[in-house]
Amino acid sequence: MLFANIAKKKNTRNPLFPFTWPPPPGQNFSMKPKPAAAVILLRDSPEGPQVLLAKRSPTSPFMPSRHVFPGGNARPGERPEFAAIRELWEEAGVVLAKGRQWPEPTVLHTARSRLAEANLVDVLQEIGLRPAVEDLAAYSVWTTPSARPIRFQTTFFLALLPPGQEPSPDGTEVVELVWKRPAQALEENTAGRLHLGPPQVRILAELSVAESAEELMGAAASGQLVHVSPVMWTGKDGVRVVLLPWDKDYPLGRPSCPVLGRPVEPLRASRIVCIAGQWLPYAP
Repeated sequence: MLFANIAKKKNTRNPLFPFTWPPPPGQNFSMKPKPAAAVILLRDSPEGPQVLLAKRSPTSPFMPSRHVFPGGNARPGERPEFAAIRELWEEAGVVLAKGRQWPEPTVLHTARSRLAEANLVDVLQEIGLRPAVEDLAAYSVWTTPSARPIRFQTTFFLALLPPGQEPSPDGTEVVELVWKRPAQALEENTAGRLHLGPPQVRILAELSVAESAEELMGAAASGQLVHVSPVMWTGKDGVRVVLLPWDKDYPLGRPSCPVLGRPVEPLRASRIVCIAGQWLPYAP
């Protein structure tokens, strides 16, 4: 567990950090989630580590116009690591690969355009590269609540921005890329200047405790992979509440009282509530 590892180094405790919990009784998981992968790309700045956020197209069928981590569906038989590297390259133009000689930008651009149809390994081999799976650190696995019409089981990986590379949006699935410190992204989400998804609200809160990108990578590499299976409840007025596994009402699958809770610091949240289109950290 990433936060648990960092907290141990800093001699602090976080009793709210998630453990692996089973789905609550009575939840309908009839629609099997599709495997997916995403990359939490990191770089250091004078103010602390930054994370790359990708703004999805407003026409996207999943999280339209939300700021998320670059990622998407895994293809049949595709390893999560390969799916993560492929999606990062396709959506953000960052290539996690190794080879004897780095290709020219025009070669990489042409190869990137083929990723929608071609196999990642084949595309890289043709330009003298291989997937750098060793540069990924598995962080957590989130399963979309069963109440959603489109569901994924997404493996999130941490990775450092390779030297000499600059992200660029594909202009189709992703319309904008921004670097933000985790705490900064959460503040801008609360203010309505960014529009995060529920997993991003929680994950960014966890990342905000670190002082460097290397610290995050080291903690993830030595920690336990955490599985998070939230549940989502929608009220009669359309208000949506995502209950995280350590929320007291998680076994019920819904808030136990009409009051949805209270806003809290992101790292202390046990539920994420959608208020006027913004997913915000709450607690009972």
